[in-house]
Amino acid sequence: MAERGQLLELDQTHSAFPALSYFPEASPEQSWVASVGTVLDGAAVLISVSRSTVDEFPADDEKGPMLVLAYGIPAVSRIGRAASLPIERSVLLADLMPRFDEPAPAISIRRHE
Repeated sequence: MAERGQLLELDQTHSAFPALSYFPEASPEQSWVASVGTVLDGAAVLISVSRSTVDEFPADDEKGPMLVLAYGIPAVSRIGRAASLPIERSVLLADLMPRFDEPAPAISIRRHE
């Protein structure tokens, strides 16, 4: 799973060296923040349309998106905190699983942030 490995690398590099978060992209149309957000959004959409319930073990095609969220959400949170952004510790996916019937916590990021 390339996305999980890339999220782990991003977490390791940008948490250890927060200044990397501020390096300009090669092109104004590119943004690692937008790319990570897209991967996390895509994983969340795939999980939201799955037919599995909390009581079932996830199907093979649902494991990848779950791992992306399980590693990606805390990684982005750690990177933001390392860069001194006022970000609270993220809720772990494992803690959210028993509450899948409840609405998800609201999250957002804007380009200027």
